[in-house]
Amino acid sequence: AGGGVATPAQISGEIDFNTSASSALSAMLRGAPLKIVYFPWDKTIYQIWATRPEIKTLADLKGKAVGIQTRGDTFEIGVRIALKNAGVDPNAVSYTALGFGTARRAALAAKSLPVVVIAPEDVEWLKNNHQLEGAHLIYDMYPEIEMPLAGTAVRSADLEKDRNRVKRFLRAVDKGMIYASTFPEETVEIVAKYAKSKPDSIRATYKDTMITKTKDGSISEALERQETDLRAELIKV
Repeated sequence: AGGGVATPAQISGEIDFNTSASSALSAMLRGAPLKIVYFPWDKTIYQIWATRPEIKTLADLKGKAVGIQTRGDTFEIGVRIALKNAGVDPNAVSYTALGFGTARRAALAAKSLPVVVIAPEDVEWLKNNHQLEGAHLIYDMYPEIEMPLAGTAVRSADLEKDRNRVKRFLRAVDKGMIYASTFPEETVEIVAKYAKSKPDSIRATYKDTMITKTKDGSISEALERQETDLRAELIKV
């Protein structure tokens, strides 16, 4: 489930753990009794692709529609940070939510939007299927953009009442990260099966995914503040 579904479900008690830290943080800023306790990544590997030849730099995005997954997600946050770093007002572009799955691939292939934010594995798939002609990369977020990704949120009450259960869950997650770092090919096969994707597509992003992971599941205070300020601005808190 996406963060927009998972976070309300977690607050209501339907699920216990939620790996959409961005959505959880927005809820926390509104007073939700949640805590983010683990951050596996602190950089992003997203790429910004354009389907029109006149769009060559981030400055050319002004007034253009940018395809993302959902409003306020890490795709949008990544674009906002990139634009801000380039001296462009992040609100000078419009953000079009395309949803989960292959919608962003389709938008880039069909050139239905002038700009689309996409992951390298999707780029690899489009190249292999000869659907990337006419599109071009204008900005690679890695390693320029620092931002927390896929953090684990838990209910504050669970930390107080069932702290050992939370610790066991996080220990299992950490073991999974260690396994992924130690056994590349086995990990590629597992993820490809789960994602219903070809191993080559997963293999193309494995290195970047491992490079961007945090050392101990935590992020810096500066990054916490950046993320909190961006989320607060988005939801007008």
